[in-house]
Amino acid sequence: MKVKHKTQARLIKTRRLAKPCLRRATPTLISTNRYILNKHSILVRKLLKRASFLSQDDLKTRIFDFINYFNQTMAKPLKWTYTGKVLAI
Repeated sequence: MKVKHKTQARLIKTRRLAKPCLRRATPTLISTNRYILNKHSILVRKLLKRASFLSQDDLKTRIFDFINYFNQTMAKPLKWTYTGKVLAI
C-alpha cells in the first residue's frame, strides 16, 4: 500500500493497533439531543450536585428514585414551538 502523507500512515497504523470497541448510536435529531441534555441537566442540578454515594448500586437506586419522584411531582409536557414552516431565505 502506497502512502502519500504522514497522516495517512498514522491512520493506517492506528487502525491496525486499535482494539475493537463497542459503538453506540447517538440521536441525530437536534430536538432529541436537546431533550436528553435537558433531562441530564435537571438530574445533575437537583440530585448529583454536591452528592456522594457509597456504591454504584446506591447511585443507581437514588437516580431511579429521583426519576420516579420527578415524574410524579415536577414533570410537565414539553411545549413544541416548531410549526413546520420553511424559513424565508
